[in-house]
Amino acid sequence: MDWLDDPDVWTILSSSLAQRYRVLPLGRDADRIRLLAGDNFTGKQKQEVEAALEFHLGAAVSLEGLENHQFLELGGFNELLDKYYSFPYPAELSQPVSTDLMTVLLIDDKKDRLQKWATALRQKGYRVIEATSCDDALADLKKKKNACCPKKIVVARQVFEKQRSEFEILAKSLNAELIHDLPKEILIPTFV
Repeated sequence: MDWLDDPDVWTILSSSLAQRYRVLPLGRDADRIRLLAGDNFTGKQKQEVEAALEFHLGAAVSLEGLENHQFLELGGFNELLDKYYSFPYPAELSQPVSTDLMTVLLIDDKKDRLQKWATALRQKGYRVIEATSCDDALADLKKKKNACCPKKIVVARQVFEKQRSEFEILAKSLNAELIHDLPKEILIPTFV
């Protein structure tokens, strides 16, 4: 239980990640971040959540269940989650939240069309991350780390068909909407 008294442990996760994945930090080892999961996951679910958290945190993640921390089973987990990671909803959108809502990951292997789409979105106030493939998009997002988290991923149809499963995994890990063409509604802000 020493980890409860270590203030550095509580800075490992952001409130949004802790709330979204229902996890609490246990500590950071030399090679991984140890997290406590508030939900019981199947083996596959655990792998998916670990992969998503590894993407967001930029480090290897190990999830532990409540069965190893029985003193937290009867509501103690939720109390700690609320104590350290609850946050009041702002009256107005904060800059980071509004930036995420207005960030689009745009992927097309035709650079001239990519530029045309990116220009149109930027004129409407969107922040655009451009990539020519799923691998390029991942590399760019890893470089930027937590600078932004796009809420929409727009992929040219022919590129999407080549790497459908990779794009679906990427969208799920970012908790983003996946669009495999550029429809008109992308030009309308999400929060309006």
